[in-house]
Amino acid sequence: MSVQNRKKQAAEAIENAKSDIHAVADEIYKNPEYGYKEENTSKIVQDFFKRFNVPVKTGLGITGTAIQVDLGEGPHILVMGELDGISSSTHPDALPNGASHACGHNHQIAGLLGAAVGLLESDALSELKGKSFENTGCSMITQSLFCMTAQGK
Repeated sequence: MSVQNRKKQAAEAIENAKSDIHAVADEIYKNPEYGYKEENTSKIVQDFFKRFNVPVKTGLGITGTAIQVDLGEGPHILVMGELDGISSSTHPDALPNGASHACGHNHQIAGLLGAAVGLLESDALSELKGKSFENTGCSMITQSLFCMTAQGK
C-alpha cells in the first residue's frame, strides 16, 4: 500500500475516534488534578488505551500510564502529553482548590491519543519497525508519551 493510502487510513481512524478523543479531553479539562495526584486522569487515559488490546503499564512515576508495541529494531518517535493541571484560581473554570487546565495538558493528551489511534487502529504499523511507547503522568517527570519507530521495513 502506498504511503498516501497509509496516511489516509490513519486520518480516517482518527476521524472515526474523534468524538471519543474529544470526550477524554473534555473530561480531563473539567477535572484537573495537581501533579502526582492525577489518579482520575490516569484512569481515563488507561481506559482509552484498553481499546488497542495491548498491555497497559501503570504506576510509572506515581500516576504514569504507558502502552508499548515492539516491532523490532529501528529509531523511535515520541508523542508526549501531560496529565497534571496547574494552580490558577482566577481561571474561569478553576476548581475550588484552584486547579485548572489553563495549561492545555488536556489537549496534549488528545493529540497523544489521536497519534495512537492513527497508528494502532489503521494498518500503519505494517510499514514500521521499532518500539511504540505511550506514557502518561505528571508534568516534566512522567509524561504522556507515544514513541513509535519510524523506519520503514
